[in-house]
Amino acid sequence: MPETSSSPELPDINGKMVSVSSLKGKYVLVSFWSTTSEESMNQLPVLRSIYNDYHRKGLEIYQISLDPDAERWKNVVRYEEIPWISVREPDPENPVYARLMNITYLPSNLLYDPAGQYNKHQPDRAQSAYQDGPVIQQTEVIWKPGKHILPLTFT
Repeated sequence: MPETSSSPELPDINGKMVSVSSLKGKYVLVSFWSTTSEESMNQLPVLRSIYNDYHRKGLEIYQISLDPDAERWKNVVRYEEIPWISVREPDPENPVYARLMNITYLPSNLLYDPAGQYNKHQPDRAQSAYQDGPVIQQTEVIWKPGKHILPLTFT
């Protein structure tokens, strides 16, 4: 991930600061959500399936909560046993990174390749920074406002 002002560095449920830029070299799905959003909660099983299928192949999920209640967010992360990185915007009413990334709807998902480039188009094959690494094939755009994550295939 490029180290820019739009590269989130936010606290996880234990208060540890986790930066998206520390994940450079992996595919990173940045997922904005809230435990108060029914659609976000309904997306958790989909994210879990993607994580289970692709984490060992080089995918990391960096999930950013916009929950107004930090304790509720922490409790849901623990209860759901979320295995990926889960962080929270400190001021969800003024969400800096959601605004920088032009997020207008929850849940919203942005997929970055290992070089930190946002895959916003629908290429046949997204080029990997690794010669031997996984390559994502996409049949549709990964993210649109109001849409859920679409299926990914690593080849």
